[in-house]
Amino acid sequence: MLKGLTWIITPRSFSKVGFIAVAIMLMVACSSTPAQPTANSTTAGSVQPTQSDAGGASNQATATPDPDETAEPTPDPKPTATNPPGTVSLEIGTATGANDFKYSTDTLQVPPDTKKIKLKFTNNTDPKDEIGHNWVLVKPGQETSVLANGIAAGDDKDWLNVDDPGIIAHTRLIEGNQRHTITFDAPAAGSYLFICTFPEHYAGGMKGTLTVQ
Repeated sequence: MLKGLTWIITPRSFSKVGFIAVAIMLMVACSSTPAQPTANSTTAGSVQPTQSDAGGASNQATATPDPDETAEPTPDPKPTATNPPGTVSLEIGTATGANDFKYSTDTLQVPPDTKKIKLKFTNNTDPKDEIGHNWVLVKPGQETSVLANGIAAGDDKDWLNVDDPGIIAHTRLIEGNQRHTITFDAPAAGSYLFICTFPEHYAGGMKGTLTVQ
């Protein structure tokens, strides 16, 4: 029954079989050889260096530093004028004793071209004594009415009527170790009386003269 299926191998047919077998082996070998990557190909999973990565060292050497890291000092802004042009600064205080009704000086003076006067007033008495003082500049011959109107204003108004037309300028009523600075238009050339309007202080000698000349 197998006679029809039997392949009679002769020397010639054997050589053909060998040739075919060798050809098949060569084909299998060629198909199993992995393809070699070309110069421009990229292997999966690998990262090619970019131009910035390759030149990282040189880029860092020539990088511009942040402004905060520079050694150049920041220039200070130009100083602004403390007072406007034509302003004269004055300072005056009080005596230190609780019953010394007088200022630290009884004369103040500014030049005639003064536009404004900036005056710092200091109460030099001990805060424990609770002695109040002020500095009030009055028009010539108006001190009596200014004092009377201050008494009428009473303690609630700190012994001063701030709307009195006889007043040129004034500070607040301040107690020991306090200070108050005011700026006002300089009056015309002449002499002007400054006083403390707290009751009995002017009568006790707390007054002085501001001269514009």
